[in-house]
Amino acid sequence: MPRCGAALLQFQQQRYAKARPLFEKVIAGPSKEFADRARVHLRVTEQRLQPAANVNPRTPEEHYQQGVAMMNLGRWDEARRGMQSALAADPRAVRLRWLDRELALQTGRADEAAQRLDEIRGLLRGRGWGYRPPGDIVAFGKAALVLGADPKEVLDQVFAVAQKADPRLRDVYLARAELALEKHDFALAAKAADEGLKQVPDDPDLQVLRARAFANSSREEARASVAAALKRNPRHAPSLLLRAEALIDAEAYAEAAETLDRIDEVNPTHPEAWAQRAILAHLRGDAAAETLARARALGPWARNPRVDHLIGAKLSQKYRF
Repeated sequence: MPRCGAALLQFQQQRYAKARPLFEKVIAGPSKEFADRARVHLRVTEQRLQPAANVNPRTPEEHYQQGVAMMNLGRWDEARRGMQSALAADPRAVRLRWLDRELALQTGRADEAAQRLDEIRGLLRGRGWGYRPPGDIVAFGKAALVLGADPKEVLDQVFAVAQKADPRLRDVYLARAELALEKHDFALAAKAADEGLKQVPDDPDLQVLRARAFANSSREEARASVAAALKRNPRHAPSLLLRAEALIDAEAYAEAAETLDRIDEVNPTHPEAWAQRAILAHLRGDAAAETLARARALGPWARNPRVDHLIGAKLSQKYRF
């Protein structure tokens, strides 16, 4: 266990050259369980040690998509460098600034996140936001919600403007569905996701939000949405997380662990994946593994409130029933 923990620590900190020989030693060790997991991590390690393709985004959209990709992969330093370059090239790009705020939050830089929010407010003071690109309008709506705006007004006066300007913009349907889920209006969330899927068929992120909207009312619909998302992208981390959670609920713990291992192939630092591993470790009575998994979950952001919330909510549910 100590050797496996040391390998995972190097892996999460993206020190792949140091992680590789440690995983090789775990594979050669006596534990089949640790060896199987180490093989998965070693394969990802070797992929990450390959030279990255030289990508030079030029437009704000290309910068945005590259930033999202780096964040989804857990490559926080690369994402941050990319965002800094993008904002230097286009300091008025509101959508990029919002993404950089999200990056700052996910990596524990609360002051920087607050600064980005204030910058967005300054850029879009007054009614000038109505003449911005639709993606910027959605970002403004999200910022307005954080700043305390009335959700219905944001839906009717901001998100609706963006949707009218570009009916195929997936951002607006994601924002509408996420807001409805936050307010526990599951019917409205499902409606927003379904409308988005008509414009952007089979989009995995919209399918996941649809699954969350149906989680308490129709498990069949929820499962179908997760299956559709994974058919489109078999390594879609949010879908794999929902599947792992369902497997934990069904007490299929080995399958849940295998599902979480698939997330490592995409993002070895994913906080929610490590939080679910902490849950699994607790349920099998492995206090050391639980402590290690929780520490990994808090790696990118030591005060991430979602980690303990996820762990506590699931364990409370398990013990309640």
